Amino acid sequence: MGQPKTINDILGRLYYGRGLARKQSGDKNGACEDWHRSSELGCFQANALLPLCGEK
Repeated sequence: MGQPKTINDILGRLYYGRGLARKQSGDKNGACEDWHRSSELGCFQANALLPLCGEK
């Protein structure tokens, strides 16, 4: 993943990680919200998880 270069990179990774934790704890809706936000911030890893939210 490399080093984050901007605040958006950092926030994107944080939302991505929190989404993973929320999914594991059973909060699918919260996880999807975090992954959407992460994706908006440019974290492409979140895009791979959006299908779990019903996204194509």
